[in-house]
Amino acid sequence: MQTIRKYLSKIGLAVGLLYFAGFSMAPALAGAVTTPVKVMPLGDSITDGFVVPGGYRTQLWTRTVQTDGDNIDYVGSLNSGPTTLGDKDHEGHVGWCIDGLPCGKANDMVAFIDSWMSAAQPDIILLHGGTNDINDGFTGAQTATHLDTLLGKIYADKPSVDVIVAKIIPAGESGTKLQAWNDYEAAIPGIVSKYSGLGDKIEMVDMSTLLTLNTSDYYQSTPGGGYDSLHPSQTGYNKMADAWYPTLTARYQAIAGTTPPPINYFANCDVTVESSASCWTGIYSSTSKVTWVSGDGHDGTHSIRYTNPTSTTAATGVNAKPAPVTSTVPGVAFTGGVWARASQTGITITLGLREKRADNTAPGYALYSWTATDTNWHFISGGYTTKETGNSLTYSVFSPSLPSGAYVDSDTFSLTSPGQ
Repeated sequence: MQTIRKYLSKIGLAVGLLYFAGFSMAPALAGAVTTPVKVMPLGDSITDGFVVPGGYRTQLWTRTVQTDGDNIDYVGSLNSGPTTLGDKDHEGHVGWCIDGLPCGKANDMVAFIDSWMSAAQPDIILLHGGTNDINDGFTGAQTATHLDTLLGKIYADKPSVDVIVAKIIPAGESGTKLQAWNDYEAAIPGIVSKYSGLGDKIEMVDMSTLLTLNTSDYYQSTPGGGYDSLHPSQTGYNKMADAWYPTLTARYQAIAGTTPPPINYFANCDVTVESSASCWTGIYSSTSKVTWVSGDGHDGTHSIRYTNPTSTTAATGVNAKPAPVTSTVPGVAFTGGVWARASQTGITITLGLREKRADNTAPGYALYSWTATDTNWHFISGGYTTKETGNSLTYSVFSPSLPSGAYVDSDTFSLTSPGQ
């Protein structure tokens, strides 16, 4: 099993707003887990793997059990999937609603969940449902009520269970059904917050924009033919698996007790930044100047300052520069943080996380800003979830418009991940 990666440091820094260096992501192995953690994939044909046997379950089993070595027992009353899927148990029922009784369907999740819970006793549930409720004519509000009812029954059956709820993947709806779809998606975070507020263990994974309709993300029965409006292709199902993976891994580690202590990959740099300038290069550019400041760091006596030495307002900043050994894995959630302060009010300080391919293009990035209202230290943080394999994940602190002669001090940089 791969464990928590932590990147904590006053790290080496190189100047520049647009150039980013990468972080390495080094695996570590935790001790074996003797008691299996039971995971129930719950839903409809998308969980079953309609048109693509096994659906997302194949890729998810491969990553968690085969690659990471997690002791997970996938559970449910159904058993289906390809030979490459080593554990085929699930509760993905083709054509079923969350609650279909109001429209004449006797078979629905609400009606059967008590017996499924009793038989399987899952520790974690992966819930992707609501597609058929909307297709059967329910409004978004009604479908949200169905989800609320299902969750209530789940927690009544087993209060300790951890439920990971998906904002469901896109479907090719139009008119009133499209409106119902949008309304349902918008209601899901509030339902998750409700149960979280009650003390239940619940998380949400947003798949609402994960796949693109009328592309290879969806099943195509014949080359050149039309795309299925509901069911993913293998490509789409793999994206779903990669979306489930980081949250499922974090919950598995918490339940199994395998979450390791934090690892500080830049511990030596923490020491040297306080004693010398050896952890950063001190490069100057036309729009920025980096200096090592002694006497008033956030935690310790030193910090790193970027200044605009030009006569006009300019973009100015610094970028993290550890050893550039990088290899991202899709679906890993990172959180970056920095303590910073500005020389005057009104200066915007931005933390940037960028995933960079070898050709310097970026499949994604995230920016988190704070505009100074005083000259004290403030913490800026935000997250980014990786999208592709084998890229760099880079880190920058900068000001898009720093006045002439103004500066920003930065200290106690961090980049953390709950697992890869």
